[in-house]
Amino acid sequence: MAGKNAFSQKWNEELIRASQEAAPAMMFLPDTIPRLLNVERFYDQRECIVRNGLTRIISLMEAGKPVRIAYIGGSITQGAYCYRQQSATFLAKRYFKSSITFFNAGVSGTGTDLGACRIGEQVLTQKPDLIFIEFAVNGAYAPGMEGMIRQIIKNNPLTDICLIYTVMTGQLDKYAQGSMPDNVRNLEAIADHYGLPSVHLGLWPAKLKSNGKLLWKGTKDVSTRILFSNDGIHPLPEGGDLYAEAIARAFIKLEKAKLPVVKKQLKTPLLPDSWEDAGMYAPEDIATFDGRWEKIVPEKNQLFINTVRGFHIS
Repeated sequence: MAGKNAFSQKWNEELIRASQEAAPAMMFLPDTIPRLLNVERFYDQRECIVRNGLTRIISLMEAGKPVRIAYIGGSITQGAYCYRQQSATFLAKRYFKSSITFFNAGVSGTGTDLGACRIGEQVLTQKPDLIFIEFAVNGAYAPGMEGMIRQIIKNNPLTDICLIYTVMTGQLDKYAQGSMPDNVRNLEAIADHYGLPSVHLGLWPAKLKSNGKLLWKGTKDVSTRILFSNDGIHPLPEGGDLYAEAIARAFIKLEKAKLPVVKKQLKTPLLPDSWEDAGMYAPEDIATFDGRWEKIVPEKNQLFINTVRGFHIS
């Protein structure tokens, strides 16, 4: 069974605690039976930009050490089988000697601005060894992205960071033309500045679409084409497989790079307004309210009920 060693008694105990505590509720398990990812059917050197690589996390997993991996992003990260579940299953299978604990900090409809506010409470408290960051279709606000990265480095300069770029309707053609979306270009400048690897998940879908083998947006397709999504943003499981394949190919490429482990440096900010001091605060701790304000309990309010599930404040 793939990743069998990952499903230990320790994991079961953590799952029990997750039902009793707030923050660890983000933990999820990879599938015991992986979807069949065909990682060798595509190669483009632009898909994974290695930079300083992910040497520390890869060396830990290859040595069979326990590690913790977190995903933070919007609804594409939050949802099952949009890429997160498949990529986690690939990692559990490939590095089966290692006990890998996975965390899902995806919150639908949120971008890097809110990501910079919540990464400390929701992700860094879990002491991750690797953090995947996915916000390319949710505004990709560059100061928020740099703020997240700087918070991670300040918390632990050995934590590996990987930026992953999903795509939405209109952006796929940019990749097909040999370019990339402008918002992704801005994030790539940040990745260059801090030496972080990045993965462009849209290159393979773009090629398939150009070759008439993929329908990017639609309903049930009676042809042999892959139906990527219903709405042009959120992948169906088959579309999520294509995204996960890109991450799998990236790890294979990063393994071969054999770069030394580098402690990240907190360089001068690339942007003058990076959100590195962002955080989440209880309103009553930082403000005084008059009698016209009414306190809302998000868990009991229909307007907030779907969003609050993504917030786990210890």
